[in-house]
Amino acid sequence: MMAFFIHYCVKQLKQKSLAILLMMVIAGAAHAADIVARGEPVLQEAEGNYVLQADFAINFSAQLAEAVNRGVPLYFSIDFELSQSRWYWFDRKIIQRNKPIRLSYHALTRQYRLSTGGLHHSYPSLDEAIHMLSRVRNWRVINKRDVRPGESYQAALRIRFDLAQLPKTFQVSALLNREWNLTSEWARWVFVPTDRIRPADRPPSQEEEIPYQQPSDQEDEIPLPQPPLQGEEAQQQPYDSSLPLPFEAEPGEGAPTPMVDESQ
Repeated sequence: MMAFFIHYCVKQLKQKSLAILLMMVIAGAAHAADIVARGEPVLQEAEGNYVLQADFAINFSAQLAEAVNRGVPLYFSIDFELSQSRWYWFDRKIIQRNKPIRLSYHALTRQYRLSTGGLHHSYPSLDEAIHMLSRVRNWRVINKRDVRPGESYQAALRIRFDLAQLPKTFQVSALLNREWNLTSEWARWVFVPTDRIRPADRPPSQEEEIPYQQPSDQEDEIPLPQPPLQGEEAQQQPYDSSLPLPFEAEPGEGAPTPMVDESQ
């Protein structure tokens, strides 16, 4: 009887231990650091360019959140690529852009700041700062002169945590710890420009035909010479000093000599 009771207790203890371990694994996975794309990014035409709209889901680990709260700035990079496939060679890289973003915490104001270039914005909580970090809005990535309408291009986008920007004391431990490896997979989609570019923006290529323009009648109209006036009409016509005289004066003579037609 005693042996059966001991066996029963050990069996229940093992089951509870496995359940507790499984809950710990699930909780650790839920708080693991990762970045996942939400939906397909979109390229929209705006003022002669194409701007990017995208959303990501960013989950910070406890170590990353603790590092930010202790004053360690974290650097992220949004990478965009545009290429075109070629059957006879490797894909042609057309555009490669990256947008660095810095996440930091200011203990004096107790606010989290996102900085990119010369722009920055502050947020009262880390969750709000991460939410804004995960949204890509109106990022100008393509000039319409760099692509041709109707052709297919392969676009790719990702967000990664830049370990090289960390202080030297954190780089070694970050490289060996998976909690610091915060990089999303490449989100890839096919992009086909549809809007035509005005001729003033890009000169026509050899494949494009320049439309023929019919010249107007006014530009090609040449005035015909009018017949000379005779009789009363010639007397009423005002004298024009720019017209040549019907005779030529010989040098040294007072009266002009009429011109005679020798063919008569």
